[in-house]
Amino acid sequence: MFSIPTTPKPAAQALQQDGLCLLQPGALSATLGLHADWHSAWQALTPSWQRLPPDVHLKDGGHYRQRRHSCFVQQLASAADPANPVHHSGESVAAGPGWDARRLFAANSPAIGKKSNAADRPSPADCGPQGVMQRFPSLTQTPQRAHWQPTDYNALHGGILRWFEPMEPAVASSPAFTALLTALGRLFAEVRPVERWYIESHQFRIDTAGGVGRPTPEGAHRDGVDFVVVLLVGRHEVKGGETRVFDANGPHGVRFVMAEPLSALLLDDARVIHETTPILPATPDAVHSFRDTLVLTYRAAGFQQPA
Repeated sequence: MFSIPTTPKPAAQALQQDGLCLLQPGALSATLGLHADWHSAWQALTPSWQRLPPDVHLKDGGHYRQRRHSCFVQQLASAADPANPVHHSGESVAAGPGWDARRLFAANSPAIGKKSNAADRPSPADCGPQGVMQRFPSLTQTPQRAHWQPTDYNALHGGILRWFEPMEPAVASSPAFTALLTALGRLFAEVRPVERWYIESHQFRIDTAGGVGRPTPEGAHRDGVDFVVVLLVGRHEVKGGETRVFDANGPHGVRFVMAEPLSALLLDDARVIHETTPILPATPDAVHSFRDTLVLTYRAAGFQQPA
């Protein structure tokens, strides 16, 4: 365990055997079956990281983190029924294991249906016009809800309802973003078959305006979910930011720096704990140093909330 092999394993196999998978930028779209134009469409979304509002909940008194947060529900059960065809703009597609994220991305309509109550399970009534939400797997953005974690998983910020500004609608409903979420959900369902995923999406910018930026001020932790994704959006004039992943039940671990945009770390949250070390300006005269990430969590048992 905790070797990242020179010859990478298939992502599902790595998660099953090792509890983690590190995808280099060139492997991300191939692993997830993303459309050839996905990279350029994704790049059009990255300026939104320049418009993240401050995180006002930092208990360490810092001002180094900006973020947005939105939640989604991905329905997978209907995808396993090849007898139940789905329709999109008049096209009939047999739902089954041959689903390809490239087809979702290629659709002109966003893969977000009308919003449903956070506690509700998606149904065909939650589908958007022209059967968009009936494509497999379906994805529904919930009304804005607080982010909550128990103190067992986050001793610093756990136990409180933290409200953040939602992701910009143009980002949350973009085909590039929704294709990424649904493709990852399908991958995780190969490892742990479920009917639906409850997904939380966090856009983060950590800067060094105060001298030091802390990507994980809570330290090494688990998130209380099934799977975690850390996608590097960009690094600018920083040093540090070493990612560390440890066996949740032992002393072994790995450490590495995610340096290239679209590097993606996939984690089985039950088996590992993770953290990222602080970042510093790369040079004494660096004036605008930051690290941008997209963090996604997938949980089968619903969104975490107070009892």
